[in-house]
Amino acid sequence: QFSPNKVSDFFKSIGIDNIQERGGRVFPKNGNAKTLRDTLVKVIKQNGVDIQTSTMVNDIKFNGEKIISVKTSKQEFTAKNYLIATG
Repeated sequence: QFSPNKVSDFFKSIGIDNIQERGGRVFPKNGNAKTLRDTLVKVIKQNGVDIQTSTMVNDIKFNGEKIISVKTSKQEFTAKNYLIATG
């Protein structure tokens, strides 16, 4: 949903100098993905997002199609929004 220009502007707004390559691909200017990751994690945490890593999801409770809680190996979480990434 974000154009390459919007992605570039967002990166600049959080302090990441970037370049656009052919096809509209946007990369950190210094070529270091760790810089982008670390900056994104910092911005996310400043906005009150709780990040859990190396955590096994044991159960996801639904109300219809809406997630109402996630039970992990650490605890059960309830939130307005969830992002579950695996891999």
